[in-house]
This record gives sequence, C-alpha cells and structure tokens, in this order.
Amino acid sequence: MAYVQGANPLLTYPNANEVYKIFMGLEFLVVADLFMTPTAALADIVLPSASYLEFDNIVNPPYHPIAQVQQKVAELDECWSDYRILNKLAKKTAMSEYFWDNERDFLDLILRPAGISFNDFRKQGSLTGEREFYHYKEKGFNTPSGKVEIFSNQLLKWGFDPLPIYHEPCETPYS
Repeated sequence: MAYVQGANPLLTYPNANEVYKIFMGLEFLVVADLFMTPTAALADIVLPSASYLEFDNIVNPPYHPIAQVQQKVAELDECWSDYRILNKLAKKTAMSEYFWDNERDFLDLILRPAGISFNDFRKQGSLTGEREFYHYKEKGFNTPSGKVEIFSNQLLKWGFDPLPIYHEPCETPYS
C-alpha cells in the first residue's frame, strides 16, 4: 500500500515505466491532491486536498527571514488540508498520540518559541527574524568537519561513494 500526498511520482520521478509498474503492483494506493494527476488516476481512493486558500497556516518563504500568516478565505466541504487528512488518519490508527486535537493546537506549538498564539499572529500578520549573512565564517558549515566537504567521510561510512559522481539517467539514449 502507498499513500501519496502533494506529489505526482508518475511524472516527476525518473523512469516513469518503473514507477507505473510499482504502483500497479500495490494492493492499495491512496492519493491526496488538488488535481486528478496521472498518479491520482491510478489510485484506489483520491482524497481531495485543500488549496492554500482553504486553511490557516504559517508561511516561511526561503528568501527572507519572515513568517507570514496564511489565512483561510474559503472552505469547501470535502477538501481538507494535508494536516487534517493526516490527523484524521492517525486518529483511526494507533498513531493518534503523535498528533494534536486540531490544526490550531499545532500552529500554536510552532509559534510557542515566539511567545504568541496563532490568534495573536493572525492580528500581527508577520514575524521578522534577523538576517544572518556569512554565518559560516563564525560557525562553519553543518558538516562533521565544519568545512565544505567534497570528499564525504559520512557517505563513505554509510557505504556510498564519498565523491560526487555523475550517472547518466536510465531513460536517456546514452545509458
């Protein structure tokens, strides 16, 4: 069985024929998505996901140290956010202890280090952090040596080639 959420592996993973064979070999496939993608068309069940306009959230763009409010402006009955889908599935299994009662509790937890609730955040609109340029000059890189690693001892320890190597994709004329 497989559960696919917010992805279309049939079109985005390499070797679409292999992905198709794997999906067709499953006993059960569930896809949660906004659209009837080629992957969703193979599914036994398609769960309609909500768009960003249909649920509250905290947005953190990668290009700026800011968190912004994403406020729900509409709600369609059968479309649920990814969190709500996972939360409801967890409550039907033995995993409910790892989830919150509702999305608001989850959002409040994320904002706890800032000392505000989601309702406060909604009124405020955004939180701005400090930009930190050239942090690696003082702290180094997030590697075992603290430096840029072309030869990775960690990859070697895990049994992989420690140097970057190019492999031709399997579906090209050259492979």
